[in-house]
Amino acid sequence: MNHFINNLKVIRKLILLTIFINYSILLSSQDLHFTNYRNISSFFNPAYNGDFSGTYKIQANARSQFDNTYKTAVFGVAYNLWSPLKSNRHWIGIGIDLEYDKSGDLAFGGAGGGLLLSYHIMLDKKGNSVFSIGGSYKSTSVGFTEDSEAFNDAQKISSGSFNKDDYEKIDNISGFSSWDAGISFKSKLNKSNEVKLGVAMMHLNKPHFTFSKQGGQSTIGRRLNINANFKSYFNNRFSLEPSVYYSIVNDVDKQSNINLQMVGEYQIKKKGKWWLIAGLGYRTGDSFDIITGMRSENTYISFSFDVNVSEYAKVINRVGALELGAYHIILVKQKIKFDPVIYCPRL
Repeated sequence: MNHFINNLKVIRKLILLTIFINYSILLSSQDLHFTNYRNISSFFNPAYNGDFSGTYKIQANARSQFDNTYKTAVFGVAYNLWSPLKSNRHWIGIGIDLEYDKSGDLAFGGAGGGLLLSYHIMLDKKGNSVFSIGGSYKSTSVGFTEDSEAFNDAQKISSGSFNKDDYEKIDNISGFSSWDAGISFKSKLNKSNEVKLGVAMMHLNKPHFTFSKQGGQSTIGRRLNINANFKSYFNNRFSLEPSVYYSIVNDVDKQSNINLQMVGEYQIKKKGKWWLIAGLGYRTGDSFDIITGMRSENTYISFSFDVNVSEYAKVINRVGALELGAYHIILVKQKIKFDPVIYCPRL
């Protein structure tokens, strides 16, 4: 009997150790990612916060992967404030982002948010070229759900010896705070072509978090994000935008992510309000992507579907990822105040 009880204790410790290793590696080497960053571009690079023609921008993106095994959602609001330095060519962007993520059968994930600040400089009088610099501070709490299917399986394997005390040990996961920074440049080369380039470094402070009362720690490595977009209008109603989004972590576990895309837009009616969006993408070694949606001058809505083509596709045997996102820009027109004119009575 004592031998059986000892075996249960060993199994329990192995389960705990497996959870610690798998999820500490998961969080240290991976960040939240999306297929279509156009919905919330400031998530990829904080310099894009405030990079729009308007007063407010409300934006959101949600992603579900492998039958809801992985869920990610981001919601943000940005506000453009004119700079006191040179209000006709400089402006300041202020933003707030809220993030949620659930990963794996243990429902391990985080929730948090942060503040974004950016500064934009028009390089010419017409505003055809703009240079931007931005940064963000985000705080995230992490943990997992006690009622998850994997937690219940752990209780069954250990014949109930995987109890509340064990849950509290692995639930003692500290949150972390992160600093991000980035720069971007966009320019209208002519009436038909425009380019957008950006570079950002995420997790500048290399934050770490504890994942047990015994003091186990894991570090989140710095992530370099680079994007290049080139949009060309072939006529007044049709455009193509080839783009690349490149992301790599070197500090902890070298992990690269290259997403190549070709997205087209077609105006539904001549001189109409709405444009159709359709495109294809490929995330190297991971997925084949389909992007579709609609946009107007101030509103953008897109739906993306990723087909898993990695070496794990047959093993996982689940559908890829579904992603829905949108943003809307609000322009608040200011009332012009005129100084009163007082006429001299002698006239």
